[in-house]
Amino acid sequence: IYGFTEASSDIRYLFCSLIGIILFVIFVYWEKRVPNPILPMSLFRNRKLTLSLLTIVFSYAATYGISSLTSLYLQSGVGVSPKYAGLLLAILPFAQMLFSPWAGKAVDQSSARLVSTCGLFGAIAGLCLLLGISPDSSVWYYALAFLLMGISLAFIVTPNTQAVMTAIPREYLSLGSSMVGEFRNIGEASSIGIVNVILVMQLHYQLIGLATAEQLTNTFHITVVVFLLLACIAALCSLLRGK
Repeated sequence: IYGFTEASSDIRYLFCSLIGIILFVIFVYWEKRVPNPILPMSLFRNRKLTLSLLTIVFSYAATYGISSLTSLYLQSGVGVSPKYAGLLLAILPFAQMLFSPWAGKAVDQSSARLVSTCGLFGAIAGLCLLLGISPDSSVWYYALAFLLMGISLAFIVTPNTQAVMTAIPREYLSLGSSMVGEFRNIGEASSIGIVNVILVMQLHYQLIGLATAEQLTNTFHITVVVFLLLACIAALCSLLRGK
């Protein structure tokens, strides 16, 4: 992740990513052959488990970077104060916290696939709203987009965690919990990396505070389009995993 984030400044940084890929391949090769692996590769033959973990990765990659990106845009592109930007962004985690219990009840009454997929469609709708943002957008427009994103995240996180924990054998429940956290971290780090790459490519290492509102708006929209594609992949993984 560090490699592809810095690759736009120096192509040699791509070797960091290459080394990471090689080490990952070696890890998988080793784990398949040792008698007591840290992460049994046979677990990934379970379609529901594998697609649920991929849903977690892509959903976090599509949503996690929104907060940092929007914070930069509000302060540098729109000109609001850090305190005001923080209050607006607080709508997202507050809505997620408020609706998470309802997401758990929805999973109990239907299925993780249905609830998660609906949540991802909500996130896609929220990202589409963010595509319409401009320096002249009203505070209510931002609030609506963040509210929808927060509610959607509640209906994404809870069912996917439940899907992983029910798909994995009981003797590996502790490992399943670790896998949820690790795949979430991969998605979050990838999301921040995508934001950094697009900022560097669009602003050419120019200080964000010196960029024009038009430059920042274009950067914001390009990043949201990438996040929309990732959210669509997450929705597809959620649909294909089965009941």
